[in-house]
Amino acid sequence: MTKATILNEYEQTLMGNKKTYKSAFLGSEEEKRHAFAVIWRYVVTDILRFTPQVAVKNFNHQIVHDLALTQTFKHIDMNYNPKQYTDWREPLSIAFPNEVRYSLKAQVEEICDRLCKIGRYAGTRKEFILPKNYFVGEIGLKRIKIALKYMLDIYMSDKSKAELYNFFGSPIISKRWLISHNLWSYARTYYQTPLDYFHNTLGNEGSELMYMNELVKAKIYTKK
Repeated sequence: MTKATILNEYEQTLMGNKKTYKSAFLGSEEEKRHAFAVIWRYVVTDILRFTPQVAVKNFNHQIVHDLALTQTFKHIDMNYNPKQYTDWREPLSIAFPNEVRYSLKAQVEEICDRLCKIGRYAGTRKEFILPKNYFVGEIGLKRIKIALKYMLDIYMSDKSKAELYNFFGSPIISKRWLISHNLWSYARTYYQTPLDYFHNTLGNEGSELMYMNELVKAKIYTKK
């Protein structure tokens, strides 16, 4: 879809002639991200007259609402919760990939800190509400793996790979640990056991031999 067609629908939405986008976000995931980038670049550079760096610092929920950007998030599988959203680098990095750097790993780690009240959120009394569907879908699966690696780095960095396989091969103990760190309720959507979760999170760094040894010791998979 051409830039002119995308921006025409955006302007119709902005003026209130349309409530939602119907044609701008048709097509593949790549085409949807292209439409998202076109709209956001137009808003930042042509309407607001911001540089990408200024946009990172000054973007806010009021701008998103007033300039009809709220509906753009759902078309690229990005969660937008006005009460929780604080990092504008994620959407802006799609519009300005060369100017704005965004790290999925860093974002997930901050979410973990807020969920578990650790790091700079230690001692926080206010409960953190996880953005809806944050651990859902393909991107959700990536996030849940990053989250486990992060928690292992914090709490189990002194353990060897063999020790970790042994730990996650004990379903009761490892499940209790995952629950205490707010991971299992999301991970169980993708994995039958904590061992599966751990092994798949390691990817190429995992050991099929250690994994199979734990399966043999367990004899059968435990139910959720």
